[in-house]
This record gives sequence, structure tokens and C-alpha cells, in this order.
Amino acid sequence: SAQGKLPPMPNDVHFNVFTFDFRGHGESSGTPTTYLTPEAQRGYLLDAQAAYALARNLPFADPERIIGFGTSIGADAVVDACGEGCAGAFAISPGSWLGQDWAANAARVTNAAKPVRCMYAFNDGGTAATCNSLPITTYYRIAAYEGKKHGQDFLVPRKMEANFGEILLAFLLAASTN
Repeated sequence: SAQGKLPPMPNDVHFNVFTFDFRGHGESSGTPTTYLTPEAQRGYLLDAQAAYALARNLPFADPERIIGFGTSIGADAVVDACGEGCAGAFAISPGSWLGQDWAANAARVTNAAKPVRCMYAFNDGGTAATCNSLPITTYYRIAAYEGKKHGQDFLVPRKMEANFGEILLAFLLAASTN
């Protein structure tokens, strides 16, 4: 419940969760990169595409309702790789770091009638420009907050915004029933 900051899940709703680490991060093999070379960018995009493909084939997963959620580089990846079976993407602190045009990919996803959410902090470099590069529509929404948080900082319970849980749950419900 993130110390009470997340709303309770409705009794008749459930989600299966699959997480992955990019190559060279967390528990994944590979050499960690500190600089996003074109080769690293391609590799991370391939990792995200592979994660979507794997998630579509997991037991109990609906292969047409896979929802992406990512922060920072992962925020780019969930939108850039959202294709077959992807029902929507929630991006926290995106920035076109994978060599792809994030706004063009977000527009591609929303034009397919799939929701995209973009979350950022006002003082977090270019993420404001990235999120604000598209107009608000039925399928595209933005959540902007004071401060200089980036990526996973938004998920730390003591730093979590009061309405984050409601925004996330509303997005998940919209994407899963789309």
C-alpha cells in the first residue's frame, strides 16, 4: 500500500506483474553502461521488445492486454516498444534516451486508441518538454509535480505524490478494459 498512499485494488480486479532488468542492470547479465551509445540504446529497446513478447506468452496473461510501466530509460522503453499486445504505457520521466522520438511513439500508441500517461517533476531537465510535446487527449494525459524528482524517486513511499495511486489505478483500469 506504499504506507497508505496507494488506493485499495477493487475486489473484482487483479493484475499479473512481470518485471525485468535491462541488460547489465539489476540481476541481468551483461556489462553495465554509463553512457548511452547507439549500441546500448538498440540493446535496451530490444530488451523492452523481448519483455513485451515474453509477457504476452506467460501463463494467465492476456496476450492482448499487456500494459507497460517504466521510469527514466524504462519510461522511454515502454512507449517505444509498445506494439503487438500492448494495451497502454505509463511513463515516468521519459526523455527520448533510446534514440527514438518519444513523442512520435507516444502519438503512435495513442492514435491506436491505447492510453499513455506521462509523469514528470517541473525541475527534472527535459522531461517536462518531453511530456508536454503532445496535446492532452482522451488517450494522452500528463501528471506534473513540483520538485526535482526523477524516475524511480516517484515510487519511494515517502516521496510519492498524494494522488499518484489514483492516477495509476485509473490508468490501469482504462488500459485493461480498452
